[in-house]
Amino acid sequence: MHFVLLILLRSISSIQFTDPCEKSSQTNVASDFTKLTDYLNYSVNYKVDPCEDFYQFSCGNWIANTNGTLMNWEAISLFSKLSRIYEQEQRKVLNSKEQSKSEAITHARKLYHRCIRAEEEWNSTGVSGIDYVMGKIEKFGIFPMLSEEPFDEAQFNAEFDFTWLLAYFNQDVTVLDVIVPDIIRDFRIDIGFFEKISFVPRETLLSYLGKGFTRKLQMNFTEFLLRLMKMIAADKGISHHKTNMQPDILDLRIFMREIYALSTESSLQKNQEKNAPFSINLSQVDKTIYEANWTEYLFLTAPPIAHPYIAEDPDVNVPSEEYIKRLNKVLNETSPRTLTNYDWNGITFLEVIRLVEYSKTHSRVGCVCEANYKYKTFE
Repeated sequence: MHFVLLILLRSISSIQFTDPCEKSSQTNVASDFTKLTDYLNYSVNYKVDPCEDFYQFSCGNWIANTNGTLMNWEAISLFSKLSRIYEQEQRKVLNSKEQSKSEAITHARKLYHRCIRAEEEWNSTGVSGIDYVMGKIEKFGIFPMLSEEPFDEAQFNAEFDFTWLLAYFNQDVTVLDVIVPDIIRDFRIDIGFFEKISFVPRETLLSYLGKGFTRKLQMNFTEFLLRLMKMIAADKGISHHKTNMQPDILDLRIFMREIYALSTESSLQKNQEKNAPFSINLSQVDKTIYEANWTEYLFLTAPPIAHPYIAEDPDVNVPSEEYIKRLNKVLNETSPRTLTNYDWNGITFLEVIRLVEYSKTHSRVGCVCEANYKYKTFE
């Protein structure tokens, strides 16, 4: 390769241009040729006869000069240089604490400071990502799927109930799209800025679920979750053979299938009828979906600016009255153990799978993103 480049460069250097003094726009190209020549001089050993030992001729100096350290070929690439400059500028923007009118930059900074830089902070304290997440979970009790201890369902509503579990892992972010309501901020020219509450599942979620929760997808999900839980158990020194992991995962899969099917059906029905979402008072939602206190949930998760609105018992958008009755039925018929596993897996999927990588040697790298923005309620 070096020999071919050498021949090409020598051929190019022998070409006579009509006007050697003409100012050309190819100055950068000439500079690149100089870099290529420097690279060849760095590599080629002209003291060796190429007919006797071509390898030593083309690579002799390169071997001697590198001393085991490879020269960075990308150093001569204009694209690579521009990419590095762009990355440096990007880091400056993300690290900056100056206020920005751009919503995209604001959210990118939140992600960067809470996720990308979190690894450095946790490494400095000696706490790995998975230990951090499990420590959060253990504040509420045990993770049934990852515990060798029996799970006492009678204690489910003792210190931290379902409302608190949902609220803790959904602060300012809807983690469990199909169950929890969402504070939707909207803007109308004739009304201005206002808040509204909706139990209608997000379109992004439904577009994915519309592909069908197929049998193959269910099997892949089960296998994937089982492997992930085994690796986390190994990290925490838990024997997965002494847990109820596999039956728990099957129960979880059934529950998720019912919830997702319910949301998809209600969306299809709404689209067919082309009607606006059905509205009822928030207090009525509390009475209908009574597995959680949704007024309390919204106070715990919504930004303070929305609290006066919540206190007025506002109307809540739902796909239909039938939808919330069926949702409550599914929640009511699901064991506290499965609901707890669902909560824990919600946070595990978002915080661990996406941002904690397991290498083939099971070394732990990456970070766990604390995506839920804390309020003093949970300090």
